[in-house]
Amino acid sequence: MSEYIKNVMTAGAVCTLVMMLLPHGDGQNGKYVKYICSAVVLLIIISPIRSAASFFTDIKETVTEIEETIPAETEEAEAAAVIGLTAENISEYIISVCGEKFGFDTEKIRVKLVIDDSDSENVIIEEIQLFTDENDRSRRDDLKKYLEELLLTDVRVFGR
Repeated sequence: MSEYIKNVMTAGAVCTLVMMLLPHGDGQNGKYVKYICSAVVLLIIISPIRSAASFFTDIKETVTEIEETIPAETEEAEAAAVIGLTAENISEYIISVCGEKFGFDTEKIRVKLVIDDSDSENVIIEEIQLFTDENDRSRRDDLKKYLEELLLTDVRVFGR
């Protein structure tokens, strides 16, 4: 940064000195020298912008090279891992709702998610299947209705 400031100040001083040495009067040469000096100072002032642009271009090229070296299989595996973890978290949440809100024994609940993951960017839970030891049909129906409203998907609750 200090080198940049030195360059700007030096160019300004040299241009000022050159303009002071020009003869005063109606001569047209002074106009052109002032124009050239102004252009030189302006180029020195905007030179960091050009180097910054090349810096960002280099970064973009490096990122593109890195992306090209990552195999598509790795991206698919990452997407599958994320979908699996998300499904696991949703299942755990459903089990906790069953225990906290409805008093079901969480140790005896199994959750199965039917997922459409054909498009890894738009994964859809098509159905939630809940297996429990609860034999009271009305409680299972209340749970089904609650989960359908909460998660906006079809829910099937199986009991004894």
